[in-house]
Amino acid sequence: MPVLILLFLCVAVSSAEKGGWKYPADCNQNNCQLYSTWTVTGDAVEFELEAGSDGWIAIGLSADKFMGTEGIDDVLGCQLDEDDNTKIYAKDLYNPQNQKTYRHNEINDNQYAIKKLASSYTNGRLYCKFTRLIITNNTAQDRHLNDSWWIFLARGVEKGTSDSHLLFHKQKEISPVKLNVSSGQSASGAACINVLYRLHGIFMYISFGILLPLGIFMAANMQEALPKFWFLIHRIFVLSSLLFSCVGFVLIFVVNRSNPVPGLIDFGPNNPKGSAHLIIGVVVLALQLINPIIGLIRCKKASSKRIIFYVLHAVFIGYLVQLLGAVNLVLGVLRYVKLVDTKLINVIFWILIGTLSIYTIFDLFVYLLKRTCITHKTPRGHEDLEKPLLTDHETSISKKRAVIMKMLMIVALFILILPGLAMIVLIGIACF
Repeated sequence: MPVLILLFLCVAVSSAEKGGWKYPADCNQNNCQLYSTWTVTGDAVEFELEAGSDGWIAIGLSADKFMGTEGIDDVLGCQLDEDDNTKIYAKDLYNPQNQKTYRHNEINDNQYAIKKLASSYTNGRLYCKFTRLIITNNTAQDRHLNDSWWIFLARGVEKGTSDSHLLFHKQKEISPVKLNVSSGQSASGAACINVLYRLHGIFMYISFGILLPLGIFMAANMQEALPKFWFLIHRIFVLSSLLFSCVGFVLIFVVNRSNPVPGLIDFGPNNPKGSAHLIIGVVVLALQLINPIIGLIRCKKASSKRIIFYVLHAVFIGYLVQLLGAVNLVLGVLRYVKLVDTKLINVIFWILIGTLSIYTIFDLFVYLLKRTCITHKTPRGHEDLEKPLLTDHETSISKKRAVIMKMLMIVALFILILPGLAMIVLIGIACF
C-alpha cells in the first residue's frame, strides 16, 4: 500500500507540467531579455519572472494583442522598492477596459490572490517567484488563469511602493499564440509586430526614403536636362510623398486607437525615442502640407521677391523636411534595434543608414559638379519653376550636359529604389 501511495504521488506531481515563454527564443534564463515559467500548484499557478531590469517586470494576460481594449487585462508583476533594492513587491494589477481615463494599469483593490515566494535583484537582473489563484472572486479586476490568453512580458525602469502601479514599459513582447498557463502550455519566439505598424513603416519609408528625395532632386538638378517634364515629375513625386505620409500618419493613430486622448501614441520622458519620433512626425507633416500651398501662391518669376519664395519653399521647408524625414526614419527603426535581438531588424537598420549615407554623399557630389562644371549661371531666386530661364548666350542646353544629368538621375533612382524595395520587403515580413 505505501508503494501505491508513493506511486500515485509521483504521478500527480509529474502531471503538473511546467510551461513558460521567454524572449528571445534561443536564450537561457540568466541572459534572456524576458523570461517566465508557470506551474500549477493546487488552486494556484506558480510564476517565475526574470529580466534585466532596474525597476519592474510583469506578465500580462489579454484577450487580444492590445492591453485594455477587449475587457480588462490581468497584470502580475514584481517591482523594486523606490528606496531599498532589497525590497521587491509582488503585485496583482489590471488594465481597465477601453482606457479613456487611465493611461496606465491600476493595482487591484486587494492583493489576497497573489503571494510572493522568492525574489532577488543581482547585477541588474530582477527575479521573482509568486503564486496567483487560478480563479478569484474579483472578476472585475482578475482574469481566470484556466483560459487561453495572449501573454505579454514587459519590463520597466521605474521603482515604486507597495501600492503603486507600473509605469510605461521599456520593452514589451507578445506571445506568438494564445497560451493556457494552467495546463502548462509553452511557446517560443514572439508575435509579429502589428501589420499596421509595419504598414506605417513601409509608407513612411516610401515617402521620405524614395519619393521626397527624388522630387527634390528633380527640382534641384533636372530643370535644364528635362525642361518640359521636370516640374510635372517634381509635383508627382512630392505630392505622392505627401499622400503616403498622410496615410502612414493616420495608420499609427489607428493602431493606438485604444490609448486615451491626448496620449494616442506612447509619449513622455519614459519613452524619449518614441516622443521625439512623434514630435518630428507632426512637424514634418505640417511642413509637407504647407509647402504645396506656398508653391501655388508663389510670386511671378520676374518679381524681385522671387528669392523669398525660393528660400522658403526650397531651402527652408523642402530640404528641412527631407532632413527631418530621414532622421525620423532612423528614430523609428532605433525604437526596435535597442529592444529586440534579431538579425533582421539590424539588417533593416544598416540598409537604412547605408542608403541615407550614400545618397547624401551622391547629392553633395551632384551639387558640386553642377557648381563647377555643368550649369549655366542664372540668378538664384529667378529660376522659372516651370520653364528654365536661359540667357541669350545659352539658348539651349548642350547635349553633353543633358546626358550627364540624365545619367545622374538614373544613378539617383538606383540608389534610392533598389535598397528601398529591399527595405519594403524586409519590413513587410519582419516579426520583430
